[in-house]
Amino acid sequence: MDLKERIKKEEIANKIKRYRPSNVVNLPPAKKDRTSLVDMTYTLEFDIPDGKGGMLYPKGFIFNPLDYIPFSRTIVVLNGAAENEVDWFMASEYYKRTDVVLLITDGTWKDLMHRFKRNVFYLTEPVRARFRLSSTPSVIVKKDNKYMEVREIHVPAKKDTAGRRN
Repeated sequence: MDLKERIKKEEIANKIKRYRPSNVVNLPPAKKDRTSLVDMTYTLEFDIPDGKGGMLYPKGFIFNPLDYIPFSRTIVVLNGAAENEVDWFMASEYYKRTDVVLLITDGTWKDLMHRFKRNVFYLTEPVRARFRLSSTPSVIVKKDNKYMEVREIHVPAKKDTAGRRN
């Protein structure tokens, strides 16, 4: 591989490493532990045709996707640039579980993917809005087959060597 090809390959690798969707949401750290339920019921805003000239579901149809789709995953949302939240995740029960989907609000996905040895995704606005997320870290699990439970977890800030909080 010549120098030009190597430089081009490094440029592409750097772009991939720095990739960040435009609608990533930054959230503040949780100030206290808090739990809330999110009703997943949804009202269709448009008609869904059946592809044969008829209507499969009309605009205004109300349904809860949890009635139709099994959801057995746990979603963890954290600020990947906040070392205290990263340390919390690595020490938590969620770190080694294979059923956990990890979403980050900040940090570099590729660095975190290598550090955690798992896939890492960015939290985007539609997901934040759907689960009514307001802080990190948050843990989202299915509750009573009708709701999603969102637990916001207060993780104290780390102290630096001079005893100041970061």
